[in-house]
Amino acid sequence: GLGAPERHEGVRLDIEGLLAAFKEKNSVRFEAFSKVFADLKMSAIFAGRQTTAELLEFEEHLLQLCASYMMSVKSEDAAEFLEKFDPN
Repeated sequence: GLGAPERHEGVRLDIEGLLAAFKEKNSVRFEAFSKVFADLKMSAIFAGRQTTAELLEFEEHLLQLCASYMMSVKSEDAAEFLEKFDPN
């Protein structure tokens, strides 16, 4: 049968949605990222935490999740992507 969902599974899905929407912009500019972040209402990601301890646990998980995405990018892929935006 189906197991119980991971405690913070929704956060992973939100981050994946943010990344997918930003990639669609085909930009490396903060302005584009900021617009996607606002459009998806990502600032609400911290809402609903009942205690400071719960908020800290959530933030720790969020940082670990974001770090895992940063570490998973191959340097060749990142360099190739950034070359598209090199003004020279």
